[in-house]
Amino acid sequence: MGRDGMPYAPKAMMPMIEGLSKFAGTDEEYDLFAEQLLGSSPEKMERGVAVRGRVSGITRNNDAMVDIGTKSEAKISYADATLIGDLRFSNKRMDDILTIGEEYEFEVLGQQRGFRGEVVLTRKPFLIEAAWNSVEAFAATAPSFTATVVKANMGGVLVTHPEFKGLTGFVPGSMIANRPPDNESLVGTEMKVKFLQADKADQRIILSNRAVLQEEAMKSIKEHDLVTGTVAAIMNFGVFVDVMGVRGMIHVSQVSGLYVDPALMEKLFPIGGTVKAVATKTDFAKGKLALSTRILETTPGEMRTDPSKVFAGAEERHKALKEQWKLEEEARERERKELESQIMDLTMSVFDGAEAASAAPADADAAPASDA
Repeated sequence: MGRDGMPYAPKAMMPMIEGLSKFAGTDEEYDLFAEQLLGSSPEKMERGVAVRGRVSGITRNNDAMVDIGTKSEAKISYADATLIGDLRFSNKRMDDILTIGEEYEFEVLGQQRGFRGEVVLTRKPFLIEAAWNSVEAFAATAPSFTATVVKANMGGVLVTHPEFKGLTGFVPGSMIANRPPDNESLVGTEMKVKFLQADKADQRIILSNRAVLQEEAMKSIKEHDLVTGTVAAIMNFGVFVDVMGVRGMIHVSQVSGLYVDPALMEKLFPIGGTVKAVATKTDFAKGKLALSTRILETTPGEMRTDPSKVFAGAEERHKALKEQWKLEEEARERERKELESQIMDLTMSVFDGAEAASAAPADADAAPASDA
């Protein structure tokens, strides 16, 4: 009798079915059955362990399944099978990177939770090591090169090059000449850069776009050249102009032959506007370029009243200036040669006089000896 006064119900006995005690499935099916129903623990693998495995398939999620000798296949994602800067795989398809049936080196990234405990792999450590060997050799021989912008943020842009083998270098915003308001607009474009740092120990590649353009400017911009630039900033003391990646300045005293009120500067030089000026001083070692629009005026104050007229006729005015400078240089050269000639004549006359003076006493001494 039970506590409720009711008699116990007899237990139903399951009939014995022949063959039930024998598992008729495959070994893989038995292992899966044991994991699901018998509480079998998955094989544990520590993070960072290097393994070799054969790619067995590619999933719809663009992951690759890898046989590494464990009960369950391991998995690797596209992001862990390549590096961000590897432009060879623009379609971002796993089968462009890993071939089914081929063996590769992998590193254990972790292990997913769950009854199967799927091992997650990565190839990045091996790819990075090989890429750095290429970068170090490239940095030793490439003073400057053209890179592709692959990513951007507020601080600057990430760029890559085929010799980077998937690694990316960072170009700080301050090292980008003619930097746009939004760095994102640079993604996908090409940029001339040079190495500032390539440190394998710190895993750091720092590049500069401005340094390359400054070097090019050093080769092409000379004193008295007419240059075209873009207004970058206005200050009370002058105007900053970007010329071939170099930041030049037109001091307020070099804007016009007549005084220019600083409040008038923004009207004369709108931000982003085009300016034509003459280089009056170049000091590229210090990143300095002095410019003048005053020198292009035909009458003092012309820049204050009609700057567009000055810019429109800049080439002709500069041509006339060059002729004037040439004549002035020729005149200075004539004066120099004439002065050198005068100095030479004076030197020779002094020398001749000294010789005559030294010869006279010798003749006087010789005379008495002859009379004797």
